[in-house]
Amino acid sequence: MMDEWISVKDSLPENCEFVFVALYNAVVIQAVYYAKTKEFQLPNSLCYRAQGEGITHWMPLPEPPKGE
Repeated sequence: MMDEWISVKDSLPENCEFVFVALYNAVVIQAVYYAKTKEFQLPNSLCYRAQGEGITHWMPLPEPPKGE
């Protein structure tokens, strides 16, 4: 499992991948990445360009818990 933040300057997620993103103000939120537009879309419908202002790092979501 990957547990380290990845700079948007180094690498970007796969198309339509849900990830955690770190905003410039240290807020962490879930987003989905769209490779065609190179944008992360946040749940509030705001979009941030990859490698632009706003999002500095991303991290894959953890695996869901296993069944009982």
